[in-house]
Amino acid sequence: MRGIFLLLMLLSASVLSAAEVTIKGVSSLPGKPIRVIIQSDLVSGLEKTIAQTNTDFKGSFELIFELEEIAYASIAVGLHRTDMLLKPGTSYTIQLSVRQFEAISYYDAEPLTLNVLQHSGENLIRQVEDVNIVYNAFVMQHFNALYRLNRTALLDTLRQVIATTVPMPAYDFVKAYIQYKLASLEPLVKKMTKQQIFESFFKNKPVLYYNPEYMGLFKEFFGTHLLDNRKFPFPKLIQSVFEGMKSLNEFVSTDPMLKNENRLRELMILVNLNGLYHNPSFASGSIKKALEDYKKSSVFAEHRLIAANILTNQQKLAFGTDAPKFELTDTEGKKHSTSGLKGLTLLSFVQKDCRVCDKELLAIKELYSSHQSDYQFFTIATKDAFPYYQNFFRNNRIEWSLLNLGDDVLLPETFNIRVYPDFIILLPGGKIGMTSAPTVDQNLEYHMNRLKRLVVNQPNNF
Repeated sequence: MRGIFLLLMLLSASVLSAAEVTIKGVSSLPGKPIRVIIQSDLVSGLEKTIAQTNTDFKGSFELIFELEEIAYASIAVGLHRTDMLLKPGTSYTIQLSVRQFEAISYYDAEPLTLNVLQHSGENLIRQVEDVNIVYNAFVMQHFNALYRLNRTALLDTLRQVIATTVPMPAYDFVKAYIQYKLASLEPLVKKMTKQQIFESFFKNKPVLYYNPEYMGLFKEFFGTHLLDNRKFPFPKLIQSVFEGMKSLNEFVSTDPMLKNENRLRELMILVNLNGLYHNPSFASGSIKKALEDYKKSSVFAEHRLIAANILTNQQKLAFGTDAPKFELTDTEGKKHSTSGLKGLTLLSFVQKDCRVCDKELLAIKELYSSHQSDYQFFTIATKDAFPYYQNFFRNNRIEWSLLNLGDDVLLPETFNIRVYPDFIILLPGGKIGMTSAPTVDQNLEYHMNRLKRLVVNQPNNF
């Protein structure tokens, strides 16, 4: 019976095919790059741009691309983002705008406001939004009764309220979304054991790799299973990871709960390896090697993809890897590029109306006098901030190069800049030394000296 079930799962997966999606509309940000970004999988979180164009001078745009699964995507205009649920074979007309606030914060760019004006097919977006609204309001209203008094009858009440709100879910995606959103409440309210959670929500059930509620519950339940399970002696776990996929699969099979659940067992291992990637208890490179095994040899195509994505994502901006490429112009019109960085480099990123940026640049000025023989210094200012910082550098007699970000608005994203100001230390040859480096008062100089000693003591490695 189990073999038939697995066969049906494989057959249903094999008939999936990509279908065209069209998104057109208007944005309040003309002349900006607009992208559709999805997570390649919900374990690694690796982002993949699947469509890109530029808004025209009126802000209009059209994006056409292929999509295989119902999925949440980020619609990004420049560095502003909003989330949107997409279905293969559907066309959308949308409106995007950025609310303008007085610039008092130096954190992330303001989010986009999304208004879906038209779309073809059933109202997938509306049904998921209705589920979320009902769920969130119910949990807020009954928080104490659910989490402190453990009134399990309220779970049935919530289930009925959602069934009334969305009586006929449009797709299996919505049905599973509802099922696992409710399931996220049950373990705490019902005080379920791990075995009960496993049997209720995962055992002999399809693995929904692209449903965020399923994968959210899976990661919450299994996320630290290798470390938390008393059946797994830690020294043996370390040894199994070092030996690779075959040994690790056999080791985890000693858990009776997962013994006959090959797909779930392997997915759990991948989730845990992702979380343990930088754990110092494991031998250097052993987790990477185990993931390479799964990438090459797993019998599950989804797991080969996940392993590959974890490796890519974990090595992004990692120490010693190539820094993102750029070529920017300074105040005198001279171009500077990543390939031209020969020694140690401190990059500082600043934006408009950022008082903290000004303060940090003045603090860096003190470091410059003592480190200019060892480090190159560059400050990269956004296009709209560049004129201000030209005057700021001149008035404060700052001597290092100020670079204009210009139209390369995606460069901060490639460096994973989330807060302004932000600092990056590069090693010789344009390699990553540290991202994000701390501010001056949080021991930036210590890390500059640490990396300087590393380069001096290991010159052949750089």
